[in-house]
Amino acid sequence: MEGKPGAITIDPAEGAKLGYHLLSHMRFYHPTFEDLVPFVVLLMIRSMVNFQCVADLQASSQWSKPYPYSINDSEAGKAWVTVVLPKLRGAQASEVANIPRAVSFPSLVTPWSHPYQILKSVQSITAPLRLEVNRRIKELSRKEYRTAKENKELERLQFIQDDMFIYRTNDGITSIKYVTREGSRFQNLPSILSRYGIKGGIRALRDVGLQFGFKASGHNLLVLHMLARHSSRATAAAYAHRQEFLRKSEELFVKIFDASIALVRAAKYSLANLKKVLRDSGLEDWQIENVLDPTNQSRYGNRCASPRSAPPQYSGGTPPGDLCRKQDCIDGCPLARFLPDALPFLVRRWDELRTNLSSVGLAAQFENILSQRLRNIERILARYPAAAVTKEKRLLAHQSQASR
Repeated sequence: MEGKPGAITIDPAEGAKLGYHLLSHMRFYHPTFEDLVPFVVLLMIRSMVNFQCVADLQASSQWSKPYPYSINDSEAGKAWVTVVLPKLRGAQASEVANIPRAVSFPSLVTPWSHPYQILKSVQSITAPLRLEVNRRIKELSRKEYRTAKENKELERLQFIQDDMFIYRTNDGITSIKYVTREGSRFQNLPSILSRYGIKGGIRALRDVGLQFGFKASGHNLLVLHMLARHSSRATAAAYAHRQEFLRKSEELFVKIFDASIALVRAAKYSLANLKKVLRDSGLEDWQIENVLDPTNQSRYGNRCASPRSAPPQYSGGTPPGDLCRKQDCIDGCPLARFLPDALPFLVRRWDELRTNLSSVGLAAQFENILSQRLRNIERILARYPAAAVTKEKRLLAHQSQASR
């Protein structure tokens, strides 16, 4: 079949393209990750569950049950079903009593874009692939002697044989759950989502419904708590604050930090100019004096306008009158100001965050505080002279190599 036309696929650069290789023929029967993404997108938007919840679903599990209530005068259990998905992440039993190990929600039975039909479709299109997995397991199990490669393949196939979201790659058959377990990243996921016009990443899919429900309810935390299935209302409150914080922090960095860094780039940096910029940014004279004091420097290298009276949301519980303990000014603290001498600190924090994010696998693709801090640092670094930033990064790399 090599050289013969196979399935039409979507190339990231060229769009719809007729495939001629073996994998393009197999796509008629064996889906790839790209084929499953639209189902994952719709399921997360409709159900408001997280990505791991979707990945952990087993094909043989009883993932749908009769819905016991009547809605809009329809007969109970006919127009609706209850969809049940596993919840293997989140709060632990030691933290929250009687925590459920599954999430459930109602779904219309008929519409193709609702969770019930989405999962029925995925179960159907992955069925031939699941048969192939079981066939290959039997074939490998019968072998008296197996190579290390075959042992690794058998282990993988036994792990994924009942996963709902299985797919074929050039290297064999795997599943979304297996990839997340291995700590690997879906390198092509951002480009696939972008192809469908989704710019906010995988976490944004769940946030669509949560934010809509939160706003439609008049910003009711109890409603958000119920929709997100958080283990406590405190978690819901933290979620609501995080969403607002992530949105505002970007605006804050553009507004506060651009002006002073612009002075450095324009070679107009002087004490008088700096004082004017700081005053124009909303600081009072006593706060400006704090900013100009080099001892008021945080772990991100910025100066603090009021180190003993940090805003409550940024203080980390520091007692009034004490020096700020948290020093996470990069999160958008309105008292933070970055001057030229912050550059070495910023580059070190930039390197640390990149290292931390590279070690968390799939989690790095979710919207989280580490990725937000990394973006904020990169946004500030972009305002410094490029040659100075490059020099500082090379110096850090040289120091790292010398210490090994």
